[in-house]
Amino acid sequence: MAFKTDKHLGSNSATAVLYSIAVVVVLYFAGPRPAISGDPQARILAAELLIVRADLSRLHGDTPLPPAHVRGLNDRIKGALGVLPWLLRQADDPTGADQLVSTAKDSLIVTLARLIKRHPLDLTAYNPAHLSASQRRESFAIHDAYCANCHDDAGPGDT
Repeated sequence: MAFKTDKHLGSNSATAVLYSIAVVVVLYFAGPRPAISGDPQARILAAELLIVRADLSRLHGDTPLPPAHVRGLNDRIKGALGVLPWLLRQADDPTGADQLVSTAKDSLIVTLARLIKRHPLDLTAYNPAHLSASQRRESFAIHDAYCANCHDDAGPGDT
């Protein structure tokens, strides 16, 4: 499986890698959390694995995507693939890190599926009942600033 390419990928790739690293660092040092089960770093790893697999599936799906979506998906995939080996090593899975690094692009989804089984996402951490009022406000602000433009319904055809 080859990545779809675009002439703008070069400069955006470095930005995507740096952004992914920044997200991991911010999430790791973000301070006290509500009492929830599981290690925050393990949740970050599990979520990143799921996101990359979904991005790859969407990028190579049957529905044609606008060039901006292709660029965004490619950038996010490259950023995640830059940080995932480190996250896997932090989770005491150097074998998984090595597998991810050495996997050919055409079998990346299969490798990600195996890693997702080894590092499942504990969804109990995302139960809104665990959040304080200030954490809810902060989560809405983060969503509005970083997620809403792509994930909220912006018009016909693309939610």
